[in-house]
Amino acid sequence: MTRLADRRAVPHLRPVFLAGVRLDAVEDARPADLLRPLLTAESCQHVITANADYLRLAAADPALREVVNSAAMVVPDGMPLVWAAKLSGARVSGRVTGHDLTRALAELSANEGASIFLLGAATSVAQAAAEALKRGYPGARIAGVYSPPDCPYPFPKDEDRRMLEAVNGSGADALLVALGCPKQDLWLGSHRGDLQASIAIGVGGVFDVLAGNLSRAPRWAQATGLEWLYRMAQEPRRLSGRYLLDALFLVRLFAQTGLERLAGRRRGSRP
Repeated sequence: MTRLADRRAVPHLRPVFLAGVRLDAVEDARPADLLRPLLTAESCQHVITANADYLRLAAADPALREVVNSAAMVVPDGMPLVWAAKLSGARVSGRVTGHDLTRALAELSANEGASIFLLGAATSVAQAAAEALKRGYPGARIAGVYSPPDCPYPFPKDEDRRMLEAVNGSGADALLVALGCPKQDLWLGSHRGDLQASIAIGVGGVFDVLAGNLSRAPRWAQATGLEWLYRMAQEPRRLSGRYLLDALFLVRLFAQTGLERLAGRRRGSRP
């Protein structure tokens, strides 16, 4: 489990619980400022980038929910979660995406020397992502790249061992994991005590974007919460069903959060 002392090292975070799942409301902080304190931690600090789909899965799965609620940091990667957190009464300055954290980590690597290991995606994609980071942030240190075979979680024991050995053998200070949700964070949650990197971040499809296989939505779509529509246009077969479930979940979440806040106000107004 993550020690409370490590979480207190990041003063810009305020935890809020949505559907029983913890989310850290970020108040006016640069992504690099969120990561820098964790890079000096003695144990591996697990950072989760949560979107609506992630929250839905964690609300329904006790094992994933335990991983999320005990992580070092859970940032809102998606405007619907920012809106839900604000509806609950939390102060949130905006979302923090896996792309934001990846760029911030590459910046810290280039400027302060932290080395990065990339785990996940296809070999060609991970290699291309590593090269893109080195081009975009001259001086960034890539400690290594490893792409495990595509298989369900939990991984076969031999493969699980190879993944750990690849990361730890590289001496990396930070780990970016692109295995998809919830596999990447279930794996990280089960190996917090084994990983020697100071920080590990689940980043989903970030490697594909860095490699040029997928493109990000325009800024206006990101800011208005319509990034899902742009992504669905790129991968309709994979994402259509998921987004329908997410939409139904969000309707219930907003209703529940609004009612809970209203009930809290009524209790507070009683003499």
